[in-house]
Amino acid sequence: MPGVETVGGRASRVQPATVRCPDATCPAREHGIDAVVIEVRPNEPDRVLAIGEAKWRTAPVDVDVDELTRLRHIRSVLPGSVLPGSPDDVKLLLFSRAGFTPALTVAAAAAPDVELVDLDRLYTGS
Repeated sequence: MPGVETVGGRASRVQPATVRCPDATCPAREHGIDAVVIEVRPNEPDRVLAIGEAKWRTAPVDVDVDELTRLRHIRSVLPGSVLPGSPDDVKLLLFSRAGFTPALTVAAAAAPDVELVDLDRLYTGS
């Protein structure tokens, strides 16, 4: 399970999900999410700690791919009942087999709600 520092809470389970988009201007009626990190709390509703996208490609994920914009949009349309507080409290995770470009690494470092997870971090936790 992801660490407390990475997702902002104690993860109970991780699963994929589809979120219906209520935004009439959005070209997609539904958004698929590769990883939804959920905290199960006794006698309280479950809450979403983080959502993430996994990329299994040979090239590093770049800021131009705009996965962060997509994840921020999905986070903004999550039902309020599953949020830990405001939508901005839900962390955004990007997983990549080939790592990340320097531009995306800089952009993510400036955003406290974003975590980049490459293979080394995934398997060793570093």
